[in-house]
Formats: sequence, C-alpha cells, structure tokens
Amino acid sequence: MKTQRLFTILFLVMILSACAPRTAPSAVPALSPSATPVQMTSTSVPTMTPSAIPTPSRPSILAPRVPAVSAPISVENIGQLTRLTSLGVGDIWGINLSPEGKYLEVDSSTGVQIYDASNLKPVAFLPTAIYHYYHYNTTFLDGDTKISASNSYQGYIWSLPDGKEIRHVYFLHSDAQKSPYVPTYQSIPDAAWQKVFVYAVPFQKTGLYQVDTGEAIYTLDYNAAQAVISPDDRLVALNTGDKLVIVNYEDGEVLQEIPETGIKSLFFFPDSKMLASIYDNQVKFWNMTDFTLIDTISGAGSGIEYEFSPDKSVFVLHTNKAFRFYRTSDRVLLNGIGGNGIKFTADSQGVFVDNGSGQIAYYVFNEDRSKMTLSSSLAGKGFASLQNFSSRLAVWNSVAVSTDNNDILTIRSTGDPHGDYIKSLLVLDVPSGALTSVDVGDRGTNGFWGMSAIWLPEMNTFVMLMETPEGIHELYLLDQEAKSLTPIITAAPYRWDLAISFSPDSDLVAFARGNQLVSWDIKNGGYWPIEFTPSELVDSYNFDTTIHFSEDGKLMTLSDAIDVNRVFSTADYSMVSQSKEGGVWYGTKNETSPDGRYSAWTSGSYQNFSVTVVENGNGNAAIDLASGQEVDFAFSPDSRMIAVSTSTEQSSEVTLYDLSTGQPIFTDVGYYIQGTYAPKVAFSPDGNYLAIMTEMGYPQIWGIP
Repeated sequence: MKTQRLFTILFLVMILSACAPRTAPSAVPALSPSATPVQMTSTSVPTMTPSAIPTPSRPSILAPRVPAVSAPISVENIGQLTRLTSLGVGDIWGINLSPEGKYLEVDSSTGVQIYDASNLKPVAFLPTAIYHYYHYNTTFLDGDTKISASNSYQGYIWSLPDGKEIRHVYFLHSDAQKSPYVPTYQSIPDAAWQKVFVYAVPFQKTGLYQVDTGEAIYTLDYNAAQAVISPDDRLVALNTGDKLVIVNYEDGEVLQEIPETGIKSLFFFPDSKMLASIYDNQVKFWNMTDFTLIDTISGAGSGIEYEFSPDKSVFVLHTNKAFRFYRTSDRVLLNGIGGNGIKFTADSQGVFVDNGSGQIAYYVFNEDRSKMTLSSSLAGKGFASLQNFSSRLAVWNSVAVSTDNNDILTIRSTGDPHGDYIKSLLVLDVPSGALTSVDVGDRGTNGFWGMSAIWLPEMNTFVMLMETPEGIHELYLLDQEAKSLTPIITAAPYRWDLAISFSPDSDLVAFARGNQLVSWDIKNGGYWPIEFTPSELVDSYNFDTTIHFSEDGKLMTLSDAIDVNRVFSTADYSMVSQSKEGGVWYGTKNETSPDGRYSAWTSGSYQNFSVTVVENGNGNAAIDLASGQEVDFAFSPDSRMIAVSTSTEQSSEVTLYDLSTGQPIFTDVGYYIQGTYAPKVAFSPDGNYLAIMTEMGYPQIWGIP
C-alpha cells in the first residue's frame, strides 16, 4: 500500500512539475492554495552539496485568519475543541441561493460556506461532521435566518448571519455511531426533526423513532427497499420488493398491502391524494383514499425519473428517450419531447427544453395547463448535453434563467465524443436579443465537462459551479461586460498531503503537499506556496516527509521521502541550501513529550502500524494507544495529551488521549477528514491550536473558541 502510494506521488510530482502553474485570484478571500508558485530548481542529487539559491521576496496570497481562542487546549476544556478554519474548502458540489436572495450557500466536503450574495464576500463557515464522500442536503429555514444541513445519518441547524450552531442531531442511533456513514442507510426526519422514519438500516428495525433519544415510537416487520412519506405526513408507502405497503405515519397501523414486484421508486403527489409507483416502462397511480389502482401509463421507457413544476401544476416523466409533460390534476399528456434536459421558469409559466441538436426550445403553458406551445428557440446547448457528463441536477436544470426571465445562460461545447468539454458560455438578453459569448478556455486538466448555475439578482449575473473530468469542482462568477470568468473557489492540484508543522512562535503553519511546500501565516492571513522539481527519480521511497523549524523560526527544513533536505528562509521563502541524508525512516517516528515524562513511537509493517506510549522511569508497561493502516501522533505542549491519527480501509480519524490515564478524551469521528490515510497532526507551541492535515484536503486549525 505504502509503496503503491509513493509511486503515485512520484508520478503526480513528475506531471505537476512539468505543468504550467495556475494563477489564483486575488479579489476573493479564503481561496484554495492554487496560486502561481515560484519554481525552484534543485541540483542533481549524486553530487549534492549545500548551495544558496536566491529567490526574490514576494507578497503573500490572501488567506483566512484563524479566529482568536479563549484558552489553550487542555484536558479540562477538550469537550469544547472545535474546527476553527481551514486554508481551503475542500471539494464543493452544490450551490443554492437563499429565498430572500441575501446569501449564496456552497456545499463542500468540509462544511457549508455562506457568502453575501451581493458581493460574494464570506459571511460564515458552518462545519459539519458529515462523512465527506456522501453529500448532504442543505435547506434555508425561516426565510434567510437559518440553514440546515443533513443526510440520512445526522443533521445540523445554524442561525444566520452569525453561523451559530442551534442544533446537531443523529437520525440513526447505534453502538457503531462512530463508523463512517453508509449511503444505503436511510432515514426521513419530520420538518421539526422531532421524529424520524428509518429503513434499510441493519442495526435498526424499520419504523418511526424519536430523534433525540432514539426510542422507537413503533417498528414494522418489513425490510423496505424504498419508503416515502406523504406531504401531509399522514401516510408512509413502502416497497418491500414483493409488496407495496401503505402505513399510517403516526401510529404504524398497516392500512393496505398490495402484491407488487418490480417497483423502482415511489412518489406522492403534492396533495397527498395519489401515489405513483415507477417500474421499467410503466408508471402506476394509486388512490390514497381506498388504495385502488387509478390508471397506468405504459411505454414510458426504462430508467424513469420525475419532476414537478415549481407550482406543482405540471409533472414530467423522463427517460433516456424523451420528456413527457402531464397536467398534475388529471394526468393528461400535454407533450412528449426528445431532448437532454429541461428547466422550468420560476413562475411555472413555461419550460426550456434542450432538444439535443444545439437549440434550446421555449414552451409556454396556457392558464389551465391544458396545452404547452412552442414559443421560441435560441442557440446553445443545455448543461446536460455534454456527452461525458451525466447529472440529475443538470437534467432538471439544463439552462440557467434570471429571476425576471430576461437572461438565459446556455453553453457551446467542443462536441468531441472522446472529450466533450465546455467551449464557451452563451448569455441571451431576451429584451434586446443580444447574445454574449464568454470563452471558457482550457481550465482544469482538459477543461470543464459539467456545470450548474444560479442567477444572483444583486450582482445581475450568474455564478457557476464547474466540474472537471477528475471530479473536481470550482466556482466562478460570470462577468458579462468583460466577457470573462472570475474565480471564486478554485481547486488545488491533486496532490498527496505529506507533513505539517508550526513555527516556534505559533504564527506559521508549514505543510507539504506533493512537490509543493506552503507556509501559512495564521495570525495575519496570508500564505506562500513554493514549488520545486523532484530531486531524483528512484525506484521507491523509504522516508517520511517532515518539516522542521530552526529555534529562532528563521529557517524551515523540508526533508522529503527520498531523503533530500531543502532549507528555506521564512523571511522571503528563498531556498537557502540543499543536502542529502538525515531523513526519518518510514514507520519509525519516535518522540518524547516536552517535559520528558513520556515517550511515544510508531511500529509495525505493511498496513498494520500502531502508536505506543510509555511513562519514562517508573517501570510502567507501554500502552498501545491505537493502530491502523497508517498512524501519526503529536504531544501537546503541556505534556498532558497526545493526538493520534489512524486510518482504516474506509475512513480516518484523530483521537486525543489523556496521558495520565491512557484513555481517549476526544475524537473527531472522521470529522472533516478527507482520504483514507492517517492525517498528519501537530500542536502549536503555545498550545492554542491543533493542526490536522488530511491526505488530500487542506490544513484544518482546531482550538477552543
């Protein structure tokens, strides 16, 4: 595992060092560390001798300041330990505008980012402990005053704009609560998060539970593959594989069992009077008063999905063949149209349809929704038309439209079947008929092949979430006047994160990722990325990457995995010298606590390492604190705690132990941890901060707020 990983690192380093550096924007704070680096060139390794390599001084790149703490981290206040900030947001996958238009919300792997929708300045960061591989849902509550984030496992509610956490609950309860969230587990909480319906969970029976206590209100003897709750919270419909079961939501009374097989999904109509069951090539509609079959739509095709218009007056059935539009009240077919994606207008008076041939058709509905008529068409493709990109979000939001329907955003793509990327963005001003084309250019590795967009009324333009072929997402603002894209959140290159360390005065956090060394001034808000070419191409790596500061903090030394040491000045980040030998042999970390009372070390072999600690000089037996495929540890400055990180096949976590007892006193339970290798950990010398460096994420700074 380690050798394979290190080969991967070497390969990435070779590629990245050969690529032109990317430019980070300077107008928007809290960006991922992807700014233009200074390229450092090393001498050849076989004849390596210390040599001065001058580099000009340069200003830092804008980065977040770490919030002030109320006290150093201690055994007594460890329960208050909180993630304070991160240099980057990790990956982002969703954007939403608040109902009143005040905030832009961005879903990320480290939490929810809130921006002022009038200027895109950061308002609040809302951290979540939701396992990052499985996306969560966000919803604004009470207008723009609150926001929630949840998945089937847990949920949060915060107030806005202060970002104060109001509530954090678990919807699933078990002794294995520390295990990573499994996406097949399902729960449906009520609007108030007082009760939750649980199904498809091995350690909990299907049924209704109290959220706060986990106590069952009732349980059912069904193994349900799907469950849906009616909008009026009166009924639950279950698909058990061989039956369609209708249950009273409040008390669990089984109202009807209908023998049915082959059900793919279920949905209630907005008035709760009718239930639809979807199969391959047909949809059945059931009366929820007497539970009888009303009618059946056949020949709909396979892979059926559905969507309602914003006012619920029209619903659509979509297959890979066509979109079929029906009037909700009586299921009358209005039209069947081939295409890749659609977008209803906000007022539900019309719908845009991407017909798949480079044209977007606009249809309007008459008042009683008995007809839909082609009104006009415009050049361009929808977001779901890209040949290598498939997203349910893009299918139902295939174009972006301004609130007043006067601005319409579409795309033009390369059309290459082997790599169909976005070539340009097209914005149609409906009143004037003017069409603005904005070149996207070659961004990411090959370009962008997926996107979604939202209209920002206060800024009078669109903000766009763009996806690269590597699955990385970036956020851009469209500048129609300049015909350009302004980066808001950009992704750092895909690189392994290797080491992290604080300066003696606790002002700097230095970390290594791939062939880049970054120094982050956490007190003043700035960072400096330094890149260098690989010093030697070898068959394998044998050393752990480490970072050390001189006692006066003026120099920092990076020792890489092939035992090459580079010394940099913290005054101007020039490389002062370079030498060989002195690295830390892989898997043999040994440290003594600052007061000399304890010793700790790592030991083990392939995918099985452990952290052991012993109190020196009193004859006590050594204690194995934790083990995993990879491990790391760091003593606290007061010598009372040790932070230990571990990894398994599916997750990684950081646990703090009380050295006087050997017992765990805090664990992040996979909190913000990205990747399946053990994060690197470090305490600041002043005891105020704990830094966590994840495998492919960003430095996280923890403390007592």
